[in-house]
Amino acid sequence: ALAGETTTRRGAFAAAEAYLQTGTVLAVVARSMGDDAHARSVLMQVVQVHGDLATAVSDPARAAGLYQRALDLESVPTGAADFARAALLHGRIGDAARTLGELDRARQQYQEARLLIAEAARLEPGEPRYQRELAVCLDRFGELLAGTDPAAALAPMREAMAIRRARLRTSPADPIARTDLSMSYYRLGTTLAGLGQVDEALDLLRADLGLAEQVARDQPSDGDIQRNVAVSHAGIAEVLARAGRRAEAAQAYQRALEVLGRLLAETPQHPRWSADQAEVAQALAALQATPARRRR
Repeated sequence: ALAGETTTRRGAFAAAEAYLQTGTVLAVVARSMGDDAHARSVLMQVVQVHGDLATAVSDPARAAGLYQRALDLESVPTGAADFARAALLHGRIGDAARTLGELDRARQQYQEARLLIAEAARLEPGEPRYQRELAVCLDRFGELLAGTDPAAALAPMREAMAIRRARLRTSPADPIARTDLSMSYYRLGTTLAGLGQVDEALDLLRADLGLAEQVARDQPSDGDIQRNVAVSHAGIAEVLARAGRRAEAAQAYQRALEVLGRLLAETPQHPRWSADQAEVAQALAALQATPARRRR
């Protein structure tokens, strides 16, 4: 299997190299015709695709180098689309740096991406895509901070949540807007729980569950959407268990198992759902095996 994976990676990179060479030729032709801007644009897009492939095959160091090369080929941004494209590249460099454990570099890249996409949103405030991408940048930055300074992560996470709440107010039936806000509630809720702010954490996680259930009712055949409901129940259970509310925690774990059980009844031995089921069952068993603390 490993040999096959290696062969697949080599084949994919060979194809990408050919694509890169073709793009380079097109760029040279465009430049020879006096269209330098088009030449740079073509080459930038090809290099970015090459970086995406490196990301897909888990080569973050190579991906970061390619995304940086694409950035170097970018013209000075003037319009919203230019700022958004540069923000995307900085964000992907940040993702690669985070995977490599280069947290300072990742933080710098996420901050730059945040500033750039914020400018795109300022230039075109009516474009929902830029608002959504701004929330994603804030989430990435918040998640990075949560690993070392959870209290500092709260501000960008709250800002992302506010953007998504505004989006849902304008598009209340949009399942993507619901799912995005649900994820914001979950991230902020779990971060607050880690800081011991249990009441607000539970409020947010229950709001997350409510949205996840709405989306699941509208899309009953989407297994991943149904799984989100199980994840939400499990998140609530973890916070309740940490707070010593064992009976409530056990009920929440059971609800998560019920959702996963229904999914696995339809698709037996699904690797992700089977792993989820085993993890939740283990957490419930550990909770039930731990003696309750006696009250004085």
